[in-house]
Amino acid sequence: MKINVRVIPNSQEFGVKLKEGVLEIKSTKQPEKGAINREIVIKLSKILEAKVVILRGLKSRNKIIEVIGNEEEIKKRISTINN
Repeated sequence: MKINVRVIPNSQEFGVKLKEGVLEIKSTKQPEKGAINREIVIKLSKILEAKVVILRGLKSRNKIIEVIGNEEEIKKRISTINN
């Protein structure tokens, strides 16, 4: 399942919310040496309980990720995100 992501770097704490069909991710990391990308993959994988791969936008705030797993379960978990 492919998902559009918008990243906000240098936040006080990591957070994810669904906003107009796009996952908005607040990252605690700075955009240096892939730190944000690693944080997204690790933390989003735990939240969604599925494998997360960044397909596009490795050096951009706008990314496309792929979440690999049961699509219905992933949609259910995404719909409960709002912190």
